Amino acid sequence: QQSDTVTKVNVSKQEPVGKRVADIPAPHRSAIKLDKFDGKGCIHSFFTKFNDAAEYNQWSERDMKAQLTAALTGSAEILFKNCKNAMTYENLREKLLARYDTEEQYAQHRRELRNRRQKKGETLQMLACEVERLVALGYPNSSTEERALEAFVEAIEDKEVKFFVQQEEPKTLAEALRKALKIEALRENETDREAQKVKSARGVQQEETKDESKEGYQRGNFDRGRGRGNRPQFRQNHDYRS
Repeated sequence: QQSDTVTKVNVSKQEPVGKRVADIPAPHRSAIKLDKFDGKGCIHSFFTKFNDAAEYNQWSERDMKAQLTAALTGSAEILFKNCKNAMTYENLREKLLARYDTEEQYAQHRRELRNRRQKKGETLQMLACEVERLVALGYPNSSTEERALEAFVEAIEDKEVKFFVQQEEPKTLAEALRKALKIEALRENETDREAQKVKSARGVQQEETKDESKEGYQRGNFDRGRGRGNRPQFRQNHDYRS
């Protein structure tokens, strides 16, 4: 009976499709790369991704310490500048949590959220993503949907779009985003139609101007021709002698 997993490549038989990730040796898989942590993001989100990468890449505790110290930058890197060699992975992790999992950090993200406004050139989708990020950082242990919705609507720069979304009374940020995009699309279509009308009107005006110019040119030629026709005609061999 054939085994469910393949540990060696058999050139005489086709290798089964859909092998589990855990069955593939780590050296033959593409490693997950970590994002940097500079102390400004959410420490819990960072460690969630870190643990996923450690499990997938099959890191030992020594590997985890090396990867963690390599991922630190900015203020987080300075925190361990003189002591990281003497610390274990668990020591590093506990110190990071003690330093960045604080109420002061949450308060800072909440202030950023309150003051957040749509920037020039920033799309509504980009704004929604940024609002969701700040809400998750500022309120990691509580319901965030209502806060995200309120912060998103307040951050919309265009007053007409904001008013339309408020009148529609959306229940979630995703719903508010859809309604905001809808009014943007409708307004862009209306602008395009107005621009097409103006373009068409200009085209008609230009054609009329061309016709008038052509008619005037032809009339001028005709008048000049009539002037030449009224001049007295003389024979070439006319004798002026008396």
